[in-house]
Amino acid sequence: MTSNTSFPAVGNSDRKRLDQALADAMRLAWGVLEQMTVEQRLSVIPKCKNLLDAIESQTIASQIDAGVPSRKVEDLIHRAGNGGTSKRTVKKKAARAVAVSENPALAKQMAKGELSDEQADVIAHASAKTDGEAANDTELISKIAAAPPEQGRKIADEYINERLSQDDIDNAHNRARKRRRVRRYSDPERGTDTLCIEGAPLDIDGIEARIDRLADQIYKNDGGRDLPNHKHPRNHAQRLFDAFANRIQQAGKGTGASSSTTIVLTATANPDGTVTDPSIIGAGPVPQGVFDRYLCNATLVGALFDGDGKNLWLGRSRRLASPAQITGLIARDKGCVLCRAPHGR
Repeated sequence: MTSNTSFPAVGNSDRKRLDQALADAMRLAWGVLEQMTVEQRLSVIPKCKNLLDAIESQTIASQIDAGVPSRKVEDLIHRAGNGGTSKRTVKKKAARAVAVSENPALAKQMAKGELSDEQADVIAHASAKTDGEAANDTELISKIAAAPPEQGRKIADEYINERLSQDDIDNAHNRARKRRRVRRYSDPERGTDTLCIEGAPLDIDGIEARIDRLADQIYKNDGGRDLPNHKHPRNHAQRLFDAFANRIQQAGKGTGASSSTTIVLTATANPDGTVTDPSIIGAGPVPQGVFDRYLCNATLVGALFDGDGKNLWLGRSRRLASPAQITGLIARDKGCVLCRAPHGR
């Protein structure tokens, strides 16, 4: 579709002419979209949104570059949304703009559709945690751009964890522990109530691991794989709830499940006998105090391997990996090397 519409030259000092030119451009864009099929519109709209997101980030970044305080920048974003922008969205837009300020090329990638707003937010989060390093790491940006946002967040988390000092890890864990709480919500439309358990990631990981184990035993008791899914008395979400309720009500013994769980801890053994970089597979770096507590209450299985993972070689005499080899795989790869699923899945 073509148009003979001519737009007047506009200047920042002439607000009326600027508004008129923008209105004309929007009418032209709407006219083009009206000529498209539904499929064509749905493919074009994200591209338009990417362009507008890039322009917005560049605009906010210009204020950051000019030295405007972060609080005033957030207030500007809030006012621009006529009060209809949530605090969370305001902070996301501000963080995205900070990343663009650190690396203007990010806005160009957004404008071209090479980075979605969600992927840009992942990079912005990693950049904020690494003093701007992530925003300028082309390898990290390429990995996140090539992955769905969910996997991109895992990639960014690994990137952040690799750069944390032990003091950073201890402090973050202690801050999260202080914020632990349980909240209750009601949903009148569904007729349900919700308990929200909030705490340090390591604590939540431990709770989730126990619930998963109990739910798996419930699944087996209900018939397991021998029974078609549609004939099971409860779905996966319901099994998780029942496992949690049984655990809380001290009725877990009725499922026949063991309350023990397998947690794989890794650390670097140094020549001087010290142990550094403690980490739990699936949870990331852990405070030294938490690591020491696990060591005091755990069954230890040692595994040493080089960068090539030669100790994991199965040879031809066995079809399946041994428990020690599985532990070694978890320690080395941390999960599925293809889809990045957690090792517990």
